[in-house]
Amino acid sequence: MMSKKKKQENNLEVTFLKGLGIIAVVLGHTHAPNLVPIIYYWHLPLFFFIIGLTYNPEKYEKRVSHLMASRLHSFFPMYFCYMIILGLLHNTFYAMGILPHTQILYDIQTGLNAFWNYFHLIAEPFGGPLWFMFPYFYATLIYGVLVSVGTLIQSDWKKRQPFIIVVCILCACIGFMCVEYGIVRNDFADIALVIMPIVAAGGYIEVLEKNYYAL
Repeated sequence: MMSKKKKQENNLEVTFLKGLGIIAVVLGHTHAPNLVPIIYYWHLPLFFFIIGLTYNPEKYEKRVSHLMASRLHSFFPMYFCYMIILGLLHNTFYAMGILPHTQILYDIQTGLNAFWNYFHLIAEPFGGPLWFMFPYFYATLIYGVLVSVGTLIQSDWKKRQPFIIVVCILCACIGFMCVEYGIVRNDFADIALVIMPIVAAGGYIEVLEKNYYAL
């Protein structure tokens, strides 16, 4: 078993990585011409790497439904609350000149249409930053399912992890094919598929570290 001190150190490392990623995202939106291209190579993949690094197989490998319920509970209420608030403030933002003129003022009908669009994952103009949460949500579930299937097939982690990595690479191939042929969705599921090898890399490091300290 990993010591309590080591777990605290791991939590600190993950917190540092998350903080680094958040800072990089903020800097990535500053439009600094020399800085942004470099940041865009790694700042979002870092968060997907953390999915695998922080995944808890003991908690979810035999209960993927609990993982799904946990992610649905943490994500969708926040998403809809955020969209509803933005929808209610839509006309105010328009009157203040914050929204582009390509937008329209909401009347009752267009407001209801906008609300219905939230269920189709069509966000408000200022809801754009939430796009990242959809592939993050899907990537977490895909990885959880793969860990559970790998556990059923092979209990030895040295044989299980290569299976997970290979399937994640296949997922990435499917994702790239979707991009190539224009098969895209409002929920950015294609991005979740493309990024799966990075999730698997984080999971592999987590398993290596856990088994190293278990010796």
